[in-house]
Amino acid sequence: MEADVLNFTVNVLKNFGYKVEIDKKYKGESGLEHRFHILAKRETKALLINITSEKDLKTAYLNTICACVDLKVDGVKFMIIAHTEKDINFLIDDSKVSFITFKDLGELNSKLFQVLSNI
Repeated sequence: MEADVLNFTVNVLKNFGYKVEIDKKYKGESGLEHRFHILAKRETKALLINITSEKDLKTAYLNTICACVDLKVDGVKFMIIAHTEKDINFLIDDSKVSFITFKDLGELNSKLFQVLSNI
């Protein structure tokens, strides 16, 4: 499922005019290396996106928050996309981090559209 979600997300980002790179790594001020599945850039905006499963949801969230603090970059929004089977329905979207859960690609599409339309 993760590869399907990755490809689907890349296509949605491209349709929104983003240039997309896969599997990017950045070293933070702490010296730790932070990995992201997707880097998407458009004009002066950038998105660093990780895709995860329901079982790794908490770890992905904590890793993203740590990366957000450690990388200290302006103009970057961090995003976590998680496929869930349970009735976990999140769409958290603030200035720095978006956290999206979805059960199927149709739901992911509508949530991505909502978040990307507000950037």
